[in-house]
Amino acid sequence: VICSIFAIASNTITLSSVSGTPQTEVEVVVSLDNTDAITALEMVLPLGEHLSYVNGSATLATTRSNGHQLSAAQVGQELRIYVYSLSLNALQGNTGELLTFRLLLGNEPADYALTPNVVISNAQGTSIAGSVQTGTVTIQAPKLQIVNPQIDYGHIPIRATYTKSLQLKNVGNLPLTIENIATTDPLFVPKQNTLTIEAQQTAAVTIEYSPVVRGAISKEVIVHSNAINGEQIATIVADPFSVNELQVGSTS
Repeated sequence: VICSIFAIASNTITLSSVSGTPQTEVEVVVSLDNTDAITALEMVLPLGEHLSYVNGSATLATTRSNGHQLSAAQVGQELRIYVYSLSLNALQGNTGELLTFRLLLGNEPADYALTPNVVISNAQGTSIAGSVQTGTVTIQAPKLQIVNPQIDYGHIPIRATYTKSLQLKNVGNLPLTIENIATTDPLFVPKQNTLTIEAQQTAAVTIEYSPVVRGAISKEVIVHSNAINGEQIATIVADPFSVNELQVGSTS
C-alpha cells in the first residue's frame, strides 16, 4: 500500500466586520493566513458613497513586517492598499493580523460589504493563489419614512368629525423615537404625539379633523424624531363644504 500526501497551499485574506453610528470612525482589521512565502500584497477595496478612508490611518502589523512598506490612499470611491518589500523579503509568520485601517461612516443606515480585489505575489514577482473572506460595515441609525406623504380627507361636509392615518415607517436599523407630531392647523389633531418604532416596522397615527368652515385647504403635519434624516413633513388636504347654505342674490 502506497500512501501519497499532497500539501495544498492556502492563502486567505480576511476582513473584519464592524459597526458604528453616522459620522464616526471604525477600524477594520485585515488578517492573512498563508502557507506560501508572500512578499507583496495589493488590495483594491470599493467603498461606495457612504464610506470613506481616513487618511494616514492604515498601519502594518509589526509582527508581520519584514522590512515591508505600506501605502494606502483613496482614489475616487476605491481604497488602494499596497504592502511590499524593496528587498523582496517574505512577510513574517503565517497567521494573524496583517494591517488595519479606519473608515469614516456616512449617514445612510445599512450593511455594506467589504469585498476587495486582492493580488498576492512571491519573491519572483509571480501572482499566487489566494482567497478572500469579506467583512461588513454596518452604519447604525434610525431613519423615518412617511409612507403616505399626502393625507386627503376629500370632499366632506362640515360639522362632523373625520379620521385618517399617518403611516410612519422606520427604515433604519435602530429604534426610532417619535418625539412630537404637530400640525399647522389646530383643527387637525394627532391622537398620539410620542411613540417608538422598531427597525423596519411601521406604525399608524390617527389624525382627527373636525371642519367648521367650508373651502379647500392645504396644511402640514410635522414629525419630530431622533431619525438621522431629521424632521419630516406630510401634507394634509381637504375640501369641506356646507350642507345647508343661505345665499343672498343681487337685484336692481
